[in-house]
Amino acid sequence: MKIENEYESYIQYVSNFYPKSSMVSSSNVHKYKNIIHYSFKTIYLLDLYYHYQGTSIKSKSLLMELKMSFVRFLYVLPINDYFFIETILRAISENVLRVVYNIIYPDKGIEEIKKLSYRNLWQNGIKKSNVFSENNTTLSNINNIYRQKSDTIHSSRYNYENQIDYMIDLMIEDSQMSLKQLESDIMHLYQFILHEMKIFLDVNEQDLTLQQINVLKMVT
Repeated sequence: MKIENEYESYIQYVSNFYPKSSMVSSSNVHKYKNIIHYSFKTIYLLDLYYHYQGTSIKSKSLLMELKMSFVRFLYVLPINDYFFIETILRAISENVLRVVYNIIYPDKGIEEIKKLSYRNLWQNGIKKSNVFSENNTTLSNINNIYRQKSDTIHSSRYNYENQIDYMIDLMIEDSQMSLKQLESDIMHLYQFILHEMKIFLDVNEQDLTLQQINVLKMVT
């Protein structure tokens, strides 16, 4: 399925299941287009890496968790609750770092990698590797997304006396989030997964099936 078809199907899904969402109003829907497009492109990329013949079982497990994080992101996006969205973006960036950590330290077990604290994942792990030295800027961009989302989550404020009013406003009012920042975060994640993760996973285009080649062309 083409990305534009995925986008149209998604907007129809939102219209059906979140009919009051401000996302589907004619004045707002175009603001989300790149966010949705590049989320689907990233999902297709992760699926390609998952099915690539050289991908290890450990990497498959982490890639699937990362892919499902993007699906959950699309699921909560129409709700306009920045707390949920920032939480999922933090999980996405953390899952990206876990994929990278697994490639740097292949002898570590999958359960050990999944349970790593942020400090051991980043400060005592990725940052001490040659991979970080060679990819300082791009890896730091992913880590910055994690840190920014953590700061947002821990500083969230609730200023409503009536809980129902709060829930109604979340759904029908314009998002409290900066859509420009959200788009920037998604683009950074997409670019990293398209370029750096492809190299880290040692995905060779010559070994791709015809279907995988067509997917890669579709998402680039």
